[in-house]
Amino acid sequence: VATSSSSSSPSSPPAPPSRGPTNPFYRTFLKLKLFALLTLASVWKMGRVLLANKLFLAALTVFFGASAALGIRSASIQREGARPVATPTVLYSSFVKDLAGKKVRSVRFEEGTNRLLYELKEGQVSSAPTKLAAAISSSKLASSSTASSSTASSSTAS
Repeated sequence: VATSSSSSSPSSPPAPPSRGPTNPFYRTFLKLKLFALLTLASVWKMGRVLLANKLFLAALTVFFGASAALGIRSASIQREGARPVATPTVLYSSFVKDLAGKKVRSVRFEEGTNRLLYELKEGQVSSAPTKLAAAISSSKLASSSTASSSTASSSTAS
């Protein structure tokens, strides 16, 4: 009776399974693939938890709504283009007053027109009436003319 001690010995461990190629690049690829799968799985789980929260959904909705509104506003501004800022027009007498008060830093003549452009020194205010002052004075004139016309009409009616 022939017995083989190496093949039938119960104390020897079984042979390890073959792991395929031992190329270090392949093993690195497998590790990267495992890392990517674990990362995607954790992101998926976190997303499910966040989307189940009603407060998060409300904040996300507000964020997307505001982003859309700002995007639409930005597109409309770009479509309109930049509007040129009109230089304020003042009377020649205001320019002469500013010049006499030594408030003027530089003067430029606009070519092809009868306009001249001038810059004031730092911290100086033009002697030209502001739009608010002009509006107030014109409303006073309008109210005084209305009052005088109403008194005139009342005097003729009586």
